[in-house]
Amino acid sequence: MKNRKLFGLQLFAEAVAGKKIVYLYRILSTEKDHDATALAFTTENERTKSKDADSTVTKDGTVRTPGAAEGEITASSLLKKGDEFIDELEAALDDDEKMEIWEVNLAEPQASSTDKFKAKYFQGYLTEIDKTYHLRPC
Repeated sequence: MKNRKLFGLQLFAEAVAGKKIVYLYRILSTEKDHDATALAFTTENERTKSKDADSTVTKDGTVRTPGAAEGEITASSLLKKGDEFIDELEAALDDDEKMEIWEVNLAEPQASSTDKFKAKYFQGYLTEIDKTYHLRPC
């Protein structure tokens, strides 16, 4: 029987830089006239997914019934001078317009193309716009 030496190899994974994950937005009703666009000067994006569950106590024990999954995408950005897209988004919120959002991972190009990347597609409604104005100059 041969003697085998086992080597402790540490596997390294490459982390995806936050700037490689971009979000593109479009108001669904404008899909024929407009391409999706990113917010100017984005400083932060976040996507969360959650699911509530109801519990019912029975004589045989508690039964949990999962609800539907809900997702939320948030973005923070600096306001670009003359940015009309922010005005369009605010109007979409006021008018209950459905939005399209693409989460694009620029660190993972598709093998079949140089300008296509791994992405996730979502539809939903804009529920909040928060504009904060600081006293410090940019």
